Amino acid sequence: MKKYLSERNALTVVASIFCLVMIIISLLVRQSVWEAVAFALAFSFSIEVICHRAKENR
Repeated sequence: MKKYLSERNALTVVASIFCLVMIIISLLVRQSVWEAVAFALAFSFSIEVICHRAKENR
């Protein structure tokens, strides 16, 4: 877990958490499926970047 939360990935981790929170808000509060899908794609991309960087450091 420490390799995913490195200083290099800090901004990407924050963006991932933001996207996850916004998915929940857009589904439950705003009830906007398209907005949730957009945040889900951004979340998926940010997780992919984090995993790629962790693999790159190994």
